[in-house]
Amino acid sequence: MPVRRSLSLRSIAIATLSAVFTLAGSACLHPTGCDADLRISYSPVDTTLRIGQSFRPNVRLTTCGGTEQVTEALRYAADDTTIVRVDSLSGTMTARGVGHTNASVTSANNGTVARIGITVQ
Repeated sequence: MPVRRSLSLRSIAIATLSAVFTLAGSACLHPTGCDADLRISYSPVDTTLRIGQSFRPNVRLTTCGGTEQVTEALRYAADDTTIVRVDSLSGTMTARGVGHTNASVTSANNGTVARIGITVQ
């Protein structure tokens, strides 16, 4: 009987370790290890500027239920650069000419993540 008991304890130990490793593997340790979908938040969605004014949108990519920030680089661009000039790395947008255009925010892994309407008066 003692042999049978030790096999039982061994089986319980193996099952417990297996469960621990399974939970650790699915834990939200970094963005690529999450089961949660990518969440995108940005503001403003649309903005109005006067010529010469600048602003920088707030764009945030998160995953794991919104707890892990995705650290990939974002790129910014304007559809019409005669209306707004956009710094492709920082995202700072400066009004240049009267009109309306859209700015896009893209990431290498997720493509276009945001479109911001910009009206210049």
